[in-house]
Amino acid sequence: MYRWMRGSVLVGGVGRPTQRLDGSAALVWMVLDSPATLPEVRERIHLTWPDLSEGNDAENASTLMADTLTLLLAEDLISPVGRDTRSRPGPAGP
Repeated sequence: MYRWMRGSVLVGGVGRPTQRLDGSAALVWMVLDSPATLPEVRERIHLTWPDLSEGNDAENASTLMADTLTLLLAEDLISPVGRDTRSRPGPAGP
């Protein structure tokens, strides 16, 4: 479960510590309500917060989001899903 609070996301669950996500991690978390590839994550962020995309370098934004997904995976906050080798990150289960 999670709660959005003043630009941060608090993520926790039964038997799990509560973690605070800020910046790009909070944005990525908020758009991962279903599995998505990196380009889909970028598109969802653009559609949700269009003014964040203005003036952003696409290559730097992709690197930042890829790093953010890696961090969320490492913290077990999301998990890869899918049958192919391009596993798509999605919200971690309970």
